[in-house]
Order: sequence, then structure tokens, then C-alpha cells
Amino acid sequence: MGGALTQIQALQALAANGAQIIVDDVIYLSEPWFEPGEVYNAVTQISTSSIYVISAGNFGGQSVQQYFTPSSSTVTYLKAGQSITVPTHQFYKGANAGLEIQIPANRLVVITMQWAEPFPQNGGTGAQTDLDLLIGVDDKDVPFVFKYLVGTEYSIGGDPYEVAAIEVTTPIKAFIGVAKASGTGNPLFKILVTPQDSEITKSLTTKKLKSYQPKGSNAQSTIVSQTMNPLAVTVAAVPYNKKKPQPYTSLGGTLLFTATPTTLINPQFVKKPDIAGPDGVSTSEGRFYGTSCSAASVGGVLALLKQGTPTLTTSQALQVLRDSASDVKPKGFDFTSGYGSIDALSAADELKSGR
Repeated sequence: MGGALTQIQALQALAANGAQIIVDDVIYLSEPWFEPGEVYNAVTQISTSSIYVISAGNFGGQSVQQYFTPSSSTVTYLKAGQSITVPTHQFYKGANAGLEIQIPANRLVVITMQWAEPFPQNGGTGAQTDLDLLIGVDDKDVPFVFKYLVGTEYSIGGDPYEVAAIEVTTPIKAFIGVAKASGTGNPLFKILVTPQDSEITKSLTTKKLKSYQPKGSNAQSTIVSQTMNPLAVTVAAVPYNKKKPQPYTSLGGTLLFTATPTTLINPQFVKKPDIAGPDGVSTSEGRFYGTSCSAASVGGVLALLKQGTPTLTTSQALQVLRDSASDVKPKGFDFTSGYGSIDALSAADELKSGR
């Protein structure tokens, strides 16, 4: 794991050396979510010679997406050596202390946040607003405070990105806070919590959050970075013996903007994931679970289709998979399983008939 640059170099080398199907399951959460990043752009470049298959991720719906809204509460902490007192974000009415999440015992929980301002890697000016990510815990002996101010990097001119973590040995009630250290804007931000866990998911799907979510988007989307590329085959996970998506399969619906040097404009939906692959298949090492398993199976089907139709392009492969998929509830395209489960025989027939 050498980071995004190593991943880009590996993709380019595979494509240059004739790899016709490339299967990947590495997603860097430090890559841009709201705009095309360097890995995303590398996928676009190799798509003319290689069909790129990427696992959707195993983040479930553990995400919150809102516009920064100052609450009546403030927090004081050190920023670049200076003590500052700034407003915290109001996740929903009455939530001045932060967003409550239940963390089970023996968990290392990583909380990542990005907001919709340009990344410097694309030639942009960088963040124009400095948002900070805070973690607090509920302590019966003292009034609530944000005790872990771990995501407080100076962001102006840099990446609109923060990450924080908390490790626990016993179940606790924690709070996620967002503070605006500087800047005049109230940008759209997204928080993604990993690993996927049913207790955490329940905390992040409370009805109280819905009225504060931006309209026309899936605020729980966790498909980000190159998994949003329209030229990538993004694969969700459905059990090999059921037609119901796995609870951990990442959800689509993240808004993708066009980047200018100073701002992000023209938000668009990218329909992701594309297809669902079988999960929990038997291997020599036992059952293989996760969207990595599903992506490998889809990659195998595409290799067979490519063998039968050597001229098969990325765009054609995507269309054939979508048209031949076996529907998974709800009917039609959805942000969980895409166009449905892969059907290898139907896909081969689709290609053979030229439909």
C-alpha cells in the first residue's frame, strides 16, 4: 500500500503491458469525493485499453452529508498555537452537542470528513473554509466536552479533508462535532464512518437528520473517489444464494461537481454502483466476503466475455452488464445494488445477439 501515487502507477503499468481486465479494491478516502481526483482521472485514461473493475467498498450507509449550519454552541481549542472559540455545526434541531453515535466494544472507529471545495491536486486554490472534525465522549462525572480534538489541521489553501479516530474497549456513546475555524462560507460536507457496524449505522440513520440533508442527493452515500467514475465498473455485494444486498455494501448517490480553480459547480448524480456480484463464495481458504469478492467474480465474467468478443470496450461492457442484470429489489436501478446481480449467461447472450 504505497498511497494513491503508487496505485496510479500500477494501473498505468498494467494497462501499458496489455492487461485487458483490471480488478481493484483499493479506495483512498483522502482522494477527492466531490470532484474527480488523480486516481479517478487515471481510471479515465486507462479505460480506452482496459476494462477497470472496482469494488464499491464495505462502508454501508455510514455517512452524513449536510451544509454547515452554525449552532448556538461554541467550542474552544488550540489552532496553530492559538486558542480559538468558534461555532459548532447543528446536525439537527437540538443537536448542539454534536451527532451522537453508539460505538460497540473493542472497536477502532475512523471518521473522515471532506467538504465541497477544490483540492489543490487539480490545480485549484484549495479549501477556502477551514472545518475541523471533533470527537467527544459521554462522561457522567463531568459536563459534556469535545475531548478529542484530533481533526484540527489547518486547511485553508490545502485539502478540504480531515480525519479522526477513537478506539474503545467498552461500549460508549460518542459525539461527532464539526467546527468552522475560519472562512465565510457554509460548504456542503460529508462525514464517513468506518468500519461498518449495525449500531453505528443505526445512529447515522436517525430521522432527525433528514430535514437537514440537502435535497436531491443520497446523504448516506459512501461510494466515493474512483468508484464514482462513469467508466469504472463499480461492483456491489449480494450473497451468492440470495437476492438481497449485503448491509455493508457501499451506497451510491454522492454528488460529483465540476471543479474550477476557486469553486465546485454543476453538481451531478453518477448512477453507481453499476452491478452486484456474488458475495460469500467458496474458495480454498474458506468463504470470501466483501465487495472485493464480488468485484473479483465480475472481473472473471468480463474476462470470459472479452475472450469471446475481443473488441469489447469499456462502454459496451457496462451496457451489456446493465442490460442483462437480474433485478434486485427495489425494482430497477438503485443506489445499493445498481442495475441488479450479474448474470453471466444473459450477458453472453446479449453480446452474441448484438442487442
